[in-house]
Amino acid sequence: MDSAHDFANLLWIVLAVACGPVLARLTRGWVPDTVWLLLLGIVLGPPVLGLMGHGDSIGLISDLGLGLLFLLAGFELEPSVMRTRQGRWSWIVWVVSLGLAVALAALIARDLDVFALVAIGLALTSTALGTLLPILKSAGAGSTPVGRGVLVHGAVGELGPVIVIALLLSGRSFSLSALVLVMFVVITAIGVVLPLRVLRTVPVVRRIMLHGASGTSQTVLRTVMLILVALMLLSAVLDLDVVLGAFTAGMLIKAMTPPRAVPHLMSGLESLSYSIFIPVFFVHSGMGISLSAVADSPLVLLAFFAAILALRGGPIMLGEAFIHITPGVHGARESIRMGLYGATGLPIIVAVTALATSNDLLSKDLGSLLVLAGACTVLVFPALANLLAPAAAEAPASPEERG
Repeated sequence: MDSAHDFANLLWIVLAVACGPVLARLTRGWVPDTVWLLLLGIVLGPPVLGLMGHGDSIGLISDLGLGLLFLLAGFELEPSVMRTRQGRWSWIVWVVSLGLAVALAALIARDLDVFALVAIGLALTSTALGTLLPILKSAGAGSTPVGRGVLVHGAVGELGPVIVIALLLSGRSFSLSALVLVMFVVITAIGVVLPLRVLRTVPVVRRIMLHGASGTSQTVLRTVMLILVALMLLSAVLDLDVVLGAFTAGMLIKAMTPPRAVPHLMSGLESLSYSIFIPVFFVHSGMGISLSAVADSPLVLLAFFAAILALRGGPIMLGEAFIHITPGVHGARESIRMGLYGATGLPIIVAVTALATSNDLLSKDLGSLLVLAGACTVLVFPALANLLAPAAAEAPASPEERG
């Protein structure tokens, strides 16, 4: 009987996952798939109809989706760019944004402790790089200066929060959290990096990986999943957020993948991730949103939405306009587009609010408002940025591409 209930629950979730891209196409891409998945989670889940509910099996699939989302973000990160002038200024802009967000939260909500204020600050200043990548590609902006600049700002806007989550939101002291983080790096190097480097030198292993890169064995993707689950487990054992392990897995896999094999591996990872795991994560996240919080505090939702634009998008716009952070980005129009893309945030918001509410740092209602504000940024900001794109330089995507 329990098995039937679990499968019925899963059926509704998979139905929502299947309907997401169809609805995105019917709305010609102006309401992205990610937003539809959140909305379907709200409508079909406990907040409205109650047709599907939370469960351990669904929660595990959702956690894997979260891990794959951050693995893809880590895979896109170019460490060499972080050492350039562009990378350094992107870090400065993000730190300024975070400082302003925490200060504003402290002025408004004086009854919250410092860890809750940091959680709110992170939610207001992240960037949804994993969500933005398909949007940029479909809009034809992926290879433009704006697209390359968004990639750097987005990498910082995801990596920075992941580090701060590990250091400040684990419930430990800062010094102990830093020690645990060092332990994570050391164990990862000894337990994952060194064995993989040694195994790559063994001819028979190299042949197995090469011949199993496609077909039914899919050795490479299975190895990727092994690394992902191992580092997420290590994060959980050390009481770190699992997004740290997932992000690290993405960076390691990218570093050890030959450049010519990156496109093929990326294609396989996207197929694996976006077919079921990542969509389930967003549906599951929507199931936890409290509509009563929105009904009771619509102005707070609007304030969060405006704060994300001002505190994350504003510094990026000003930095691009006056400091010229990204080579090739010129004029107010492109600076505004950079700010709009950079202020698009959702996965980090979902992750940080889930962690903060589970540790009783934030109320469930406040977390719901932050997540919905993030969903609104995905709905509004990329669309506005695409409208500002020069028609000749970046042709609009077809309905098929945007859906």
